Order: sequence, then C-alpha cells, then structure tokens
Amino acid sequence: MCPTVSDLLIDSGYKLNFVDVEKDTYNMCPGELNEKISRKTKAVIAAHMFGNPCKMKDINEIAHKYGSIVIEDSAQTIGAEYGGRLVGTLGDAGFFSLGRGKPISTMGGGIIAIKDKEIYNKSKK
Repeated sequence: MCPTVSDLLIDSGYKLNFVDVEKDTYNMCPGELNEKISRKTKAVIAAHMFGNPCKMKDINEIAHKYGSIVIEDSAQTIGAEYGGRLVGTLGDAGFFSLGRGKPISTMGGGIIAIKDKEIYNKSKK
C-alpha cells in the first residue's frame, strides 16, 4: 500500500495541524485556518474536494501573512476554475495525484505544478 501525504510528512519530522472543513463544500475553512496558523507553519495544504475549489484568495492571504507556502491538492477538481484560473495554479504549488480512485487515474504517480524555483528545488529533495 502506498503511503499517504500525511505519512510522508510525519516520517520527515513535520507536525501536522488539521483545520476543519466547511460543511457545505468539505473544503478548508479559512476562518479556522486563521485561528490555527502561526509563524511556525511551513505550508498550508488546501485540498479541493468534489469539484469545488477552496476559497483560495482567503487561504493565500492568510498563509502568506505568516510566511507559509500554499500547496493545492487538486486531484478531485482537475479542470475546475476559481476566479478564472485553473486549480493547481492558484497557490505556490499544485499537486495532482493520479492513483486508483481518482477522477483521472494512471494507477499511481501524479503531477506537480510549481511556480517558484526555490520551492521546486526543495520539492526535489
């Protein structure tokens, strides 16, 4: 069985803090993110669910105010748009897992879209 993102982060020594979701979209609640984020937060992972993009304007503003990068988990919303832009291009990086059970499956693997060269170099490690 393949490890989850949570497994990989914990194995790499990171501490995870979960933010509750909005009951109408199942996406991250920006208000709760604002309550839980701190200067120690390295990254915020916004998982778009069921074809509904997260409120990326709010999430980006909150995360960047604290010096955190924003990673979009866009596998469940491939092709969706927010503010006239495609998901996966709204944060600092966009991840599209293509495993079994995903809308587009290659039975494993994925796609990463990264804007910033520094983040790209860190992701290769």
